[in-house]
Amino acid sequence: MIHKFTLTDPEQSDFKCVVEINSESTFLQLNQALLRFMGYDPHLFTIISLTDDYWEKQVDVTPMDMGGDTEVLSYVMDETVLDVILEEKQRMLFVYDLLRNKSLRMQLTSIKSGSLEEPKLVQLRGKAPMPSNEGEFSAQDLASLDVASEFLDQDLYGDSEYELDEISDGFGEYQED
Repeated sequence: MIHKFTLTDPEQSDFKCVVEINSESTFLQLNQALLRFMGYDPHLFTIISLTDDYWEKQVDVTPMDMGGDTEVLSYVMDETVLDVILEEKQRMLFVYDLLRNKSLRMQLTSIKSGSLEEPKLVQLRGKAPMPSNEGEFSAQDLASLDVASEFLDQDLYGDSEYELDEISDGFGEYQED
């Protein structure tokens, strides 16, 4: 069977990418094809997230086991075959820029009989949005990140319980009041 995926950019209406790949392929093979077809660095860290009908994440498929507790069920790309967890019309997000939380909307638009020797680029219209380059972030970029802004707004544990002149520099003797 052949899976046909359509990718669009919610921020650029003129971009569209249509890709076909064997249903027995892994998410890693799909990911590598998408990176190649859109001109991205082949080592770019991406995530494919399966979503509900409202584009809310339900399942993440990542390049490696991310470990830890997460609110979202997670699979590893090279261990997960497309036809095992995908259904026709499945919606997904192809997250290509994790720092700026940029993603393309992706949908399994059809499943047809047949097979392909390798993934096939059926259509590429417009220019794929480019991920940010490491080190090209302004203070405004960092402030816009949810995690960074939450951290910067929080008091550090115990930071308001002491006066600066009460704290020893660590080199003198300890004196009790």
